[in-house]
Amino acid sequence: MTNLRELGESLLSLTVRGPFALPIDLTPPSGAKFSSEGQLVFDRIEVTPDSNEIITVVNPVAVLQRSALEVVPQNGENWHFRMPLTPSTTGTKFDFVLDESKTTDGGKSLGIIRVYMKFVEQLPSQ
Repeated sequence: MTNLRELGESLLSLTVRGPFALPIDLTPPSGAKFSSEGQLVFDRIEVTPDSNEIITVVNPVAVLQRSALEVVPQNGENWHFRMPLTPSTTGTKFDFVLDESKTTDGGKSLGIIRVYMKFVEQLPSQ
């Protein structure tokens, strides 16, 4: 009989890495690139505080299965990601980095990690 954790892992494979998953290339601080797939959310709705106008903000978030990753992103690390900007497995991939203003979350017991990213072009000039 399968225990609850094994059942949860198999269900994560179906939901997070299932037929609607998109490819994502990850480069951890060590530079050893690897690929995975996950659920990607690209936009969120926000209300501007000044005018109460509803706007769409491009804010990529990836939900990844922890057990499918060679290395799990940690807050404060310098990660690089390449993924499509649209929900297409064949779309052009764009460069992103870990958004240091937001913390990765998901909890180890859930088996997932939610990674907040930003465009490389959005980095402040050095």
